[in-house]
Amino acid sequence: MEEIYQLFCNKCGWKRVSDHSDAHDLFEIKTVDVPKGIPHIDPVNGSMCIPKSLKRKKKYRCPNCGFAVSFHKIENPQEEVKQNMNLQRRIQKRIENDEKERLKQLERDQKKRDRPNGGEASTDRRTL
Repeated sequence: MEEIYQLFCNKCGWKRVSDHSDAHDLFEIKTVDVPKGIPHIDPVNGSMCIPKSLKRKKKYRCPNCGFAVSFHKIENPQEEVKQNMNLQRRIQKRIENDEKERLKQLERDQKKRDRPNGGEASTDRRTL
């Protein structure tokens, strides 16, 4: 299943839902990666270590007001509903199995009580 994304402008309320492929008609706002730290010299090798930078989301200009907007992934609500239904189904099945097991155990206990000696081992052993 394809992923669904949303562009939403908080300023004017403009909204677009897409699969992230139709951004060609929007004006992209240029952004620069944010450095994580300052470059330093590695004490072991003596070489310069430059930390990797943080990638930023692509930002686009809102066609109505010019405010910066970016794509946000929309979680599939049907997937969450399916997971909840499967969870409820598993819980119900477990409850039914536990009830069946409890009834079987009650039947076994009843059969033990119905034995002529009361379900206990014979007590005619002689003690020395």
